[in-house]
Amino acid sequence: MIVKALILFCLSVTPLIAGDFPPGWPWRSVVIHAHTLSKEPEMLNEVLHSNINVVKIYMQIKLTMELNNLAADQALQLNLDNIDKITGLLSKNNIGIVVDLSDFPTDSGKCSDKIKIDYWLDESCINQIYDLTEKTIKHFAKSGDSVIAFQIFSEPVVVNWLGQNEQPSDWMQIYKNIIKIVRKYDEKRFLIFSTGPWGEPMGYQNVEPFDDKKIIYNFHMYKPHGFTHQGIRGNKDNRSYPGFLGFKYWNKDALNQYILPIIHFQKKYHVPVSVCEFSAVRWAPGRDDYLRDIIDIFEDNNFSWFYFSLGGTWKGWDPRFEADAKGKNLTRHDLNSSKTWTLLTNYFAKNKKEIK
Repeated sequence: MIVKALILFCLSVTPLIAGDFPPGWPWRSVVIHAHTLSKEPEMLNEVLHSNINVVKIYMQIKLTMELNNLAADQALQLNLDNIDKITGLLSKNNIGIVVDLSDFPTDSGKCSDKIKIDYWLDESCINQIYDLTEKTIKHFAKSGDSVIAFQIFSEPVVVNWLGQNEQPSDWMQIYKNIIKIVRKYDEKRFLIFSTGPWGEPMGYQNVEPFDDKKIIYNFHMYKPHGFTHQGIRGNKDNRSYPGFLGFKYWNKDALNQYILPIIHFQKKYHVPVSVCEFSAVRWAPGRDDYLRDIIDIFEDNNFSWFYFSLGGTWKGWDPRFEADAKGKNLTRHDLNSSKTWTLLTNYFAKNKKEIK
């Protein structure tokens, strides 16, 4: 009877789903930008020589449309073509790819603002998500093993009538439909899911895993926002870490407390968790201390992580530029002399190089 009772107890606390873990887990890496790959070949060089085993390539569809006067389909194809040009080289060096299709919305008309409720209620806007997802998955469906995972729409959000950020009410069903589209063409690759609002970890308080073992559960980490985004978008400068923001003192313990919902979710369901974006502007006082603390938390919890970002049009996050420069006349320095890059590469050294 005692043995039977123990068995029943174990069954009662065993999660319904235990996810598969991708090869080479956990990944420690950076985000690079598809639309600037041809303009910044040295960016790829750094990836090849930094013991990175998986790189995330962000397709900025809307920016590509604006820079090249293209329609959404054309901008998507240009980004896909840029990725195609480097898959062979990355595969030769045993580096996998996460393809990131998160730059929604792409329409300049009625589907132009995802924070408005009208965007999420308009069937044509949601169908655009499905359409670009299908085109992306079909493009890579019969390619080699270089592409390991897809990230689709990483920051779902809507602002309610009280001015508060929320997860769109239909987001879980929309993502189930995205999974169906992906699995129609590709059953082997992983899919990276994010909750709302803005991919924040608190969204996992009331979420259960999908009935698909190749889902990676993701969040973004830019808290405290007043520190990581200081000097931009109306945020004040000279916010130090560790230190007070308002009445709250932010240090490693506070950062860990903030992400507890995703830690509890991971422990309950035994699924892979990633942080596909985290960063702080280069000029933030104590930036490297912040990055070290948050990465150590990721490491303690076996999270994969991708620093945002190396390269791109805006250099506010890029470790190749002077730490205190905010203007256009930036001084770029050798990555070997960058304290932030040295910090990151010390963690990259832990990567398992064999991922296939």
